[in-house]
Amino acid sequence: MTFDNFKEHIERGSLVLNLGIQTSIDAINIVLGGIQRSTYYLIGGETGTGKSAFLDQVFILDVIDYALKNNRSVKVFYYSFEIDELRKRAKWTSVRLFRDHGLIIPMDHILSKSKIIEPTVKKLVFGYQEYFDKVFDCIHFIDHSYNPTGIFHDVQAYCEKNGTKRVVERVIKGEIRKIETYIPNDPNELVLIAIDHSGYRDW
Repeated sequence: MTFDNFKEHIERGSLVLNLGIQTSIDAINIVLGGIQRSTYYLIGGETGTGKSAFLDQVFILDVIDYALKNNRSVKVFYYSFEIDELRKRAKWTSVRLFRDHGLIIPMDHILSKSKIIEPTVKKLVFGYQEYFDKVFDCIHFIDHSYNPTGIFHDVQAYCEKNGTKRVVERVIKGEIRKIETYIPNDPNELVLIAIDHSGYRDW
């Protein structure tokens, strides 16, 4: 990194472009400064401890809500290798029902698997159509078998379409290597890559 690169980062900060995205969990905002740009987060835990729920709330819904509220473009590449899109929609609707109305309506109830959904609940669920249309417009959702090469090509294609390629030199393991990077056409755009249950894949 040159001093000019360092200055660029300082200038971005002065334009309020380095602030982390504030989430619905105060501890994350205080300890981590929210969700930070160019940062890799690994969420670990035992089965059933809420890793997927945490990912969905903090890194997907909170980010998209932030972008919609602040009129910022957002793109999420979501590779969900355990839960398909239908159940994700039901789970996220369950979250919204609790946050907005204080109702605890399980996913299976919304899908009428454990009991038939009541007309009043169904009306509330259908009322979220506009919101979730906006949410899923922002998401490239993959819920079938995939591999790292496919993920790389998805993200690379998006970068080539929405950015300008620049080759920079980086020192990697003591060697100077040329690395391709992309400068986004929209510096305010938020791009996230989420992989849920990568341990389920035979990479």
